[in-house]
Amino acid sequence: MSLSSCTTLRQEGSTVRTTDIYGPGVLQHPVIADMDVDINKVEGMARSSQMTINQLKALAIKNALEQSAADILVEPSFEIEQRASDKVVKVSGFPATYTGFRPLEHADIPLIEAGQLQTAYTAEATDRERESSGSPMVLALIGVGAAVLFLILLD
Repeated sequence: MSLSSCTTLRQEGSTVRTTDIYGPGVLQHPVIADMDVDINKVEGMARSSQMTINQLKALAIKNALEQSAADILVEPSFEIEQRASDKVVKVSGFPATYTGFRPLEHADIPLIEAGQLQTAYTAEATDRERESSGSPMVLALIGVGAAVLFLILLD
């Protein structure tokens, strides 16, 4: 005589759809991000033998932001070292935190027309990096807000 147990497995699924903010079907209104930019630079580093340079750049930025508890790294500069066994990427930049968001105002338009604004740089980790880093890593930098505020702070 043998004893056995039956278990019912219940599996649920869902469909998730995502879209980028740039492209057809998305109406985007310009938003200005107000930021508090620290005048002291922060540094971050990433090292690997299997990741690409761009993946290491993203991880170095993530490291710098975690150290400074910042939302964005303004004017990042990279130092890349390739060895026989691995690659090392170091980044330094000014940490900034978002203090608010507001719609684009008429007074902001001359900055746009003067071509002073920059395109946002977005770095996203692959699934393998997400597993190794322990949490999803998505750094979405709002270029319009960052550039406008940075230019305002310089004046």
